[in-house]
Amino acid sequence: MASELSSNESEPFQHSSSDFIPDSESSESDEEQPPLSNVATTFGLVDNKKSKKRSSNPKFWMRNQRKLKRVKGEECTNVKGNPVERRSREVPCQCSFKCFECISEETLDEIFKSFCGIGDKEQQDYYLDKKKLFTCGLIQTINVQRRRPKGGGGVLRSQTFSYKIKRGVFEKRVCKTAFMNFHAITKSRVERIATHMASNIVGPKYMRGRHETRPNKIRDHIVKSIKEQNNSFPRRKTHYSRNDNINRRYLSSELNLRFIYG
Repeated sequence: MASELSSNESEPFQHSSSDFIPDSESSESDEEQPPLSNVATTFGLVDNKKSKKRSSNPKFWMRNQRKLKRVKGEECTNVKGNPVERRSREVPCQCSFKCFECISEETLDEIFKSFCGIGDKEQQDYYLDKKKLFTCGLIQTINVQRRRPKGGGGVLRSQTFSYKIKRGVFEKRVCKTAFMNFHAITKSRVERIATHMASNIVGPKYMRGRHETRPNKIRDHIVKSIKEQNNSFPRRKTHYSRNDNINRRYLSSELNLRFIYG
């Protein structure tokens, strides 16, 4: 009995009576397994480096949102927080063209919605003008055909203006008051477009915001002083991304408020 135990201890992996045949398929599958790096990349376990810089989207700025609503004639609030009512048509005119009687209410709503739906003031002016994007030509210049004697000296106009609305094949001439009411625009805006047309100037440009008066802009001398102060602080190179960011410097970890304002 002791001899049998000693023989078993000396040969712990001896051949047993049951023959073991290794599975060839399992060994092949182990050899064909992809590396862990590919698996991690496939399942999104590896995080790609993304920039921490925030991307600006001017479309969602509050100032641009107010501007868009004002152009579309929607209800909004101005810069001071006061509510601004939505744009609407005014009282009908009493002219000889009978502008409001010959046009259905549905057609007026379609004209008003299509004009406000443009969403850009400059393109709206081009829509009313005849020289730009749209070929409808709602405002046209006409030479003065007859003059009546009037007392007093004044500048005589050589041109006058006619106004019309157009919806598909439907077209009708209207008065100036009805033209303003149908599009819910002011008299000054119509006269400004007409003045540019009389002077043979391509439609008026939208000049709001295209000036050099920037009340919210930080003055140049303040920006310069801030840069000079930052450059006076001790700086060091980055340690982990030195090859990627050669010219980038970081403030020292020993910098504190006492050192800055001391």
